[in-house]
Amino acid sequence: MQRLLRHFSKYLPLKQIYHQQDTDQCKTLILERYNIFSIENGPGLVLHRFVHSDPDRGYHDHPWQFGISLILSGSYREIKVKHQTREIQERIYRAGSVNYFNGKDYHRVLLYPVVKFNVELNSQNRENNERTHNSNEEEEEVWTLFFHWKRVKHWGFLKQLDPMKEKECHEEGQWEYHQYSQSIKDADGAWWERT
Repeated sequence: MQRLLRHFSKYLPLKQIYHQQDTDQCKTLILERYNIFSIENGPGLVLHRFVHSDPDRGYHDHPWQFGISLILSGSYREIKVKHQTREIQERIYRAGSVNYFNGKDYHRVLLYPVVKFNVELNSQNRENNERTHNSNEEEEEVWTLFFHWKRVKHWGFLKQLDPMKEKECHEEGQWEYHQYSQSIKDADGAWWERT
């Protein structure tokens, strides 16, 4: 399936979304967004290729009234914060799953690490047919088909405040919202890089 998606995506307009730490000169590719069709400010249909997990900087929302994502290949874990209750939910999405979004909830997508198997060729392992496996920083890519409705608000991030780290005293469980796009119109450019 991934081979077919890679081939198909070569013919679509691409927007790459990166993350850069303030202290680091290197950018990390997070997501590739291939535009299948869109009308200015929605609706639209895009093919997403997730390359890395969302950085640990809070939970992002979506600017659209609603969206539906069909997982085509791979799997990921989603941590979602409900808008009104701030209840945190976790769920695993696999190929064939459907994920529904609204513009009010916040979430973070976590990919699974690539697990590499190394077969050691010593006599003991050969006899027992044992395998050792090590994971590295690579993550398994995920492909989704994402349909979104009209754009109704800005992009932003919700972050839970840590009372031990904040300058002012905050109660446990308090949240802070940061708006990162400058316009409700779909002209946010590299909003992901400014977070």
